[in-house]
Amino acid sequence: MSQEAFTRAGSAAESRPPSSRVLESSRSMYSEGGAAAGTQFHQVQPRDRQTRHDTQSKETLEKSRLMNRRECHFKYTNLGKITEPGPESIGYSSNAERFQTDYSGAEYLNRQGAIHSRKAMMDAKRAALIEREEARWQQIESAQSLEREKWNKIREEGARNRTNVNSVPYNPVTLRYNANAAGDALQKSDDLVRWRAAQRAKILHERSSSGFNLITGGHAPEIVVPALPGTEGQQQ
Repeated sequence: MSQEAFTRAGSAAESRPPSSRVLESSRSMYSEGGAAAGTQFHQVQPRDRQTRHDTQSKETLEKSRLMNRRECHFKYTNLGKITEPGPESIGYSSNAERFQTDYSGAEYLNRQGAIHSRKAMMDAKRAALIEREEARWQQIESAQSLEREKWNKIREEGARNRTNVNSVPYNPVTLRYNANAAGDALQKSDDLVRWRAAQRAKILHERSSSGFNLITGGHAPEIVVPALPGTEGQQQ
């Protein structure tokens, strides 16, 4: 290259902006063996969504720390998913078997379940109504039975018939006792009262005047005491 051409290239390079000069220098570096210099960069594998979620989960973080622990005699053993049966176990079931894929069948089962639920509700309601009706009729029957017993007792005792009956078995019109056991008992009680009154009068007469009339000075008439009720036949 002539001196004149080199001078024009240098002046053109100085007239270009700095950014273009940096880009050109980097290109020349990679073209002259700069590919080997690219190994100085640390290539990081991008993390997926599950990995980013696990880094925020405390449980996953603790599990990862346990797996990476190597201290003394401790050795971590990964037991896997102990709550999920494996394909070789008896209780294993695939997703196709566990999930319902028959939509019409599922809809039919839902309708049948609704029908059975409504039928069970109606049966329970019917049973409750029957039980309540039976309890009501039993209450009515017990009340009627008590009413019958009440009136039978009233009829036997005759309590309601005493409205127009004398309080004692004695007729104030004929002045006679009733011809029944109550009349006889009342007559006996009255005779006993008269006998006691006569006995008291005789005792007072004898003890106060000694048988004399204080006014006339003669003998006082003797007070006659009737026989004791119930002993008339014995005295005879």
